[in-house]
This record gives sequence, C-alpha cells and structure tokens, in this order.
Amino acid sequence: MFKTNIKRYIIIILVMFEVGNKNFYNINLNRNRNNYKISFGKSIFNNEKLILKSPIMSVPFGVEKYLSKLILNLEFTNKDKNNEMNNFYATLKQIDNFMYRLSWDEELINESGVSIQFVKDIYKKQYVSCIRNRNKYDSLFRTHIRKTKNSQTTEFYRIEDNNRIYLLNDEIHKQAGEFEIELDFVWITKDSYGLTWYIKNGLIK
Repeated sequence: MFKTNIKRYIIIILVMFEVGNKNFYNINLNRNRNNYKISFGKSIFNNEKLILKSPIMSVPFGVEKYLSKLILNLEFTNKDKNNEMNNFYATLKQIDNFMYRLSWDEELINESGVSIQFVKDIYKKQYVSCIRNRNKYDSLFRTHIRKTKNSQTTEFYRIEDNNRIYLLNDEIHKQAGEFEIELDFVWITKDSYGLTWYIKNGLIK
C-alpha cells in the first residue's frame, strides 16, 4: 500500500509542474567516472531528461563562484503562504526523499531497478540536499550554471516589446524570474552524495 501511494504521488506532482510523465521508478543511472547521469524511460538510450519549471523565484545573491563552478541560489520566497511555491518545494523534497531512500531501503531499490553498483556506491552515505534551510530566512535551492569549455549555455533574458533581451550574469543579481531547471546527475564522494540541477534558462520578470 505504501509503495503504491509513493508512485502515485510522484507522478501527480511531476505532471502538475509540466514535465510530463517522468516516473522515478523508471530512472536510469548511467555511470560516468564518479557520477551517474540521470535519464528516464525503459533504457538509458531514451535519454529523456527531467526538467522542472519553477514559479517566480528571487535571486538574492546572483551568480556566484563556488570552487571552479558557477552556482545560482534560488529563494523559496514566502513558500508557506504561496501555494505554487509550496508545491514546487514539496516536489523537490519528494525527489530528495526518493534518492535518500535508495541508500538503504531494499524494497525501494528492488522496485526501482537501479544497478547493484550504484547501490554499493551510495550505501550508507549521507545524502546532501540542494535545498538549504535558513533559520530566519526563506530556504534556498542551489542550482548550477551550465558551461562548456569556452562558453556558457545557460541563458537569462527578459521580454520587452515581444523581443527577447539577453542578460549578463551580473544583471540578474537581486532580480526574480521563472527558471527551467534540469536534473542532470548524481555526484558521489567518499562520505556523501547528492543531485546536481542545472539552469537551462531563466525568464527574468
């Protein structure tokens, strides 16, 4: 009974956020060095990615450098009073819970069909969420800016007179917008593991 409820909840939530019928019980995890690329479908060759469209979220710090990467923290502003924000937050927490349970829940592991190697790689390690809770402030969702060797593929823009005006990273500091966010891979270290989400694009309001 419990397993069935989990399946239904995941499907309903994802459809609500316009990402189709990506069922986490059809998750594919394709090993790439210390990471596992994520896709959905009957095989890794389907290459169907999970993309969430966020509600309007604030960008309190703008694009930041973290080690050798660029990150963007999005704020769940007034999530307890905003149903759309609260639902988006709940969706991410449900995904977190699913990934956390894969490190110890044998029943879920068997249901999802993930590889034995993946289970071994995350077994009893600490799951690190991309959601950062803050005592006196609204929680943050840590995402990443996608880059290639010579350029950035993540785009930020606003609409003016029906034209798309592209923005530099510095121009979105303390702004707000709607973002398309792609679930890309599971990262794994000696003691912990978690998910990496990339910003595909952001419509700044």
